[in-house]
Amino acid sequence: MKYFRYLFLPGLLLAALSARAQTNTIYYNGQLPLYMPDGYNGSISLLVSGADHDTLGINGHGVCRVFLSLEHEYIGDLMVTLTSPGGQSIPLIGPIGFFGGTDFSTWDVAFTRCADVAQPEPGYSHTWSNEQGWGLNGVFSGSYYPYQGCFENLTGPVNGAWTLTITDGLALDAGALNGFGIEFCNSAGATGMGCQANAGTLTHSDIYYCQGGNQPPPQPPAYTNISQAPPADAYDYTYAFGRASDDVLMGYEAHADLSTLDTGTYRIYGVSYPEDADSLLPIPDGVLTLSQIRNSLNSSIPPFCGDVSFSSIKAIVRPPAQDTILYASTCNGVPVYFFGIHYYNTGTYTRTISRVIANFLLHWCYSRVSR
Repeated sequence: MKYFRYLFLPGLLLAALSARAQTNTIYYNGQLPLYMPDGYNGSISLLVSGADHDTLGINGHGVCRVFLSLEHEYIGDLMVTLTSPGGQSIPLIGPIGFFGGTDFSTWDVAFTRCADVAQPEPGYSHTWSNEQGWGLNGVFSGSYYPYQGCFENLTGPVNGAWTLTITDGLALDAGALNGFGIEFCNSAGATGMGCQANAGTLTHSDIYYCQGGNQPPPQPPAYTNISQAPPADAYDYTYAFGRASDDVLMGYEAHADLSTLDTGTYRIYGVSYPEDADSLLPIPDGVLTLSQIRNSLNSSIPPFCGDVSFSSIKAIVRPPAQDTILYASTCNGVPVYFFGIHYYNTGTYTRTISRVIANFLLHWCYSRVSR
């Protein structure tokens, strides 16, 4: 196991963000460092809003620079891509390949427009490439042209989700993303925030409810090193539910207790969103479906920071259980065996079995043995 450290260098990234942060530089303010285990394939989004000029490529409006601070034991593992709200992608870091280890190396770098002058580390190409033999124990800065494409080619809106996607395509090594920011040219008024909402995967089996009963909450959502849980002190979690037949949103329930609903079959989904942002959750209107909410949150211009799980729990609500009365008799001292217990004495016994109450009466009978 290689020793791995988190290191944030207050160099080029911090200086650039401070120098141009007046109106048009936005940095990711989610939880960092973002640990990238071996095989990581994930993304983070910077939600931009309020840009006075919301069209890229018109009158000089666009992306001037992208700032990244990262470290990785094998930079050749990584492909890092920036995707605009319009769905266009610019690969910043690549290609993936066996180009030599980079243990304890860090990069505090900027990616610039092709029309500007790149200022790379001495001896390195103006255009980024993982093939350049970055080596071990390096501390790298400078500015570079993206691995492929130019920021000038981006069109569409400024406002929306700018997504940084990181793909680890080779085995064995890990890393961390320590910083991410975007400098917009001539886009005064633009502000942004990082979104780490992640509803996880619901793994609980089908739940059966009795109307008016009490049902414990389902198992918490499952996360992995690749799909990590958002910070618990910054994000809330609830459950959205709808009819299984049409997926229409019916409401939210923090503990997924549907025992107050009419009998029927429902679907329960997990919802992750920023703390104290309940007012942002869509209001049920009898038409809006859970799939529509999920798709809008995953679009290039999401209505708010949130995530709805793809997985769901099937929920069946049944009428209140009625007591079941069973009669049993025992003869010649032979006990009656009922759900794990032997009964020897006459009487009325009440047992709760899988939330269903059963009463049964035990009677003695007499038999005569002839000789």
